[in-house]
Amino acid sequence: MDIEYDSETDAAFIWVGMRPDSPVIKGELWPDELKGHIGLLFDGENRLLGVEVLFASAYLPEDVLKEHTRPDAVPKAATNQS
Repeated sequence: MDIEYDSETDAAFIWVGMRPDSPVIKGELWPDELKGHIGLLFDGENRLLGVEVLFASAYLPEDVLKEHTRPDAVPKAATNQS
């Protein structure tokens, strides 16, 4: 399992197994019960690739998000500095 967090969009991807180099997402399921904030991502053979979490800071612990922030993401606070 691998986790990737983008602080700019506050979205996290929890990949089943290792993060694919270039995931080919062929299907998505966004259950209404999860307010459309958490979706399941599938490949062309309907195997679960991972879970996408929108508004991740509301659902996942802060230490997990910090540990898995994408290196190319710009922290929100950094965009407000002069």
